[in-house]
Amino acid sequence: MDVPLRRRVLGTLLSAGLGFLVVVLALFPLGFPVYWVLAGLFGGLFSGGYAALVGTPWMRRSKNA
Repeated sequence: MDVPLRRRVLGTLLSAGLGFLVVVLALFPLGFPVYWVLAGLFGGLFSGGYAALVGTPWMRRSKNA
């Protein structure tokens, strides 16, 4: 898998940010701000770690390019 470092880092950061937002927004109705941040961090770590290890679709090169 020939992926430039810039694309791999960007994909990892995007996945971590998306994981953080999804978890925080899912817990928003519960009304516990401390849990939002802690759960969001765990969601970001999981999503970013998965992206760093396995990769994501936006890390791959387009077949048309």
